Amino acid sequence: MTTRYAIVPFTTLTSTGTQDITSSDISGWDTGGVAIFFLSGRSGGAGTATTARLSRGAANSRGHAMVLSNRARNGGVSSLQSLHNKGTSQTSSAGRCISMIDPTGNTIEAAARFNAALTNGVRIEWVTAPAAAYEGFALLISGVVDSWIVDSGGTTTTTGPVGSEFRPSFIFVNPTTGNNLGGVTNDGVPGFGLVVDKSPIKQAVLGAEWNRLSDPSDCDGILRNGSCALEVTGNTGIDLDGLSVATITSTGFTSASGIGPCMAVKLDTDATFQIAVETLPSGTGNASFTGLGLKPRVVFGVASLITSEDTIVDGATVATEGVFLFDGTQQLAASERVDEGVSTPASSSLFASAKAIHVLNDAGTDAVVGTVVSLDATGFTLNFTTATAGRMLVFALGAAAEARTHIETEDITDEAILRGATSLVVQETVDILDATASLTNTIVTNALPQGTTLTAGAVRGTTLAGGAVAGAVL
Repeated sequence: MTTRYAIVPFTTLTSTGTQDITSSDISGWDTGGVAIFFLSGRSGGAGTATTARLSRGAANSRGHAMVLSNRARNGGVSSLQSLHNKGTSQTSSAGRCISMIDPTGNTIEAAARFNAALTNGVRIEWVTAPAAAYEGFALLISGVVDSWIVDSGGTTTTTGPVGSEFRPSFIFVNPTTGNNLGGVTNDGVPGFGLVVDKSPIKQAVLGAEWNRLSDPSDCDGILRNGSCALEVTGNTGIDLDGLSVATITSTGFTSASGIGPCMAVKLDTDATFQIAVETLPSGTGNASFTGLGLKPRVVFGVASLITSEDTIVDGATVATEGVFLFDGTQQLAASERVDEGVSTPASSSLFASAKAIHVLNDAGTDAVVGTVVSLDATGFTLNFTTATAGRMLVFALGAAAEARTHIETEDITDEAILRGATSLVVQETVDILDATASLTNTIVTNALPQGTTLTAGAVRGTTLAGGAVAGAVL
């Protein structure tokens, strides 16, 4: 099983019906795949639109789905809404993976649910027709061992598919609990959280509560490094206490009081992955980010202008958010913002088709604009043409581990022929005829075509890579 990914920009339908989110780079999505969706309130290509609206959702090949949609009403007392909805089976008619709240009312203007798992992606069905052709983008991942979407709110132990081993590699978490599952609720809750199965567990959440009933408008937010979700009390007050995963087990994960709606994903062993909290620069030019500690193939994340960690911030720096998705060839971003501290706040949405990150400030002007320079050995480099200090939470899917043949301790003689191996990982010491010629934790990648013969001492102290012995007999 090979882990594959694809970045897929899409424009919504303006009628009910099915829409395929697919890519030729994806195969086997129907037997093990996940999709993460971001939908902006902008239609008609790159640019801005009146009213802050941004949706993030997810679906998997099991037919599970979840969504969180945020809206800040333009020109009135801040009215910011969210929607969670999840399906629990492929026959579920309720589970939504994309939604958009009406710009002025408290109704759902657009909603799509999971329809079918395809070999090269997912088919969604618009059950509520979008009023315009909104701009969005999706990350497709195939080659997934399994995934599970669940509302873990109030649950201390969350288990995956019954009857199968399910140790999640990463968990994508809607940012807050306390909002209404299946309907529009009072407060806006931008952002999201992430968890990865590392030792120790690594998790973070960047989120906020945009208070619906406050006059003047009021936004409070926090970046918690070590939590993956936030507890929101609603209009009775702000706490934004951190909720976290305590343990990741062979059947799921545990937490003290649940983390709310989330998608847990078990990747194949060939996949590498990591999250990082990075500091956005205050000056323009190139900036390298190395917190991932791996070379990414694809990166997605969320950013705001918050400059601290683990401290609740009240004000303009948390009255905006930006989401983004990029690799070495494609880069897409979206943002939403609302005026902070005014009685009649304006708000707007943004979609950017050629930016790795694009974040508005609360007044609606560009605060952060960056493009990809390179994907590096330990992270990535962006070039900023507009810069404002802030933070971003990023997830990266790294280069696949190339191992297909694993050899423990055994002799390799001059007659040994490794047939059909595209790569070889020697996990322990392998003697080659004598004790002085050995491979120890050596990775031989794409270097052993069928019929290649290794003889005594030929690879002593050497890492072969990139076809170095193609067609050769050593």
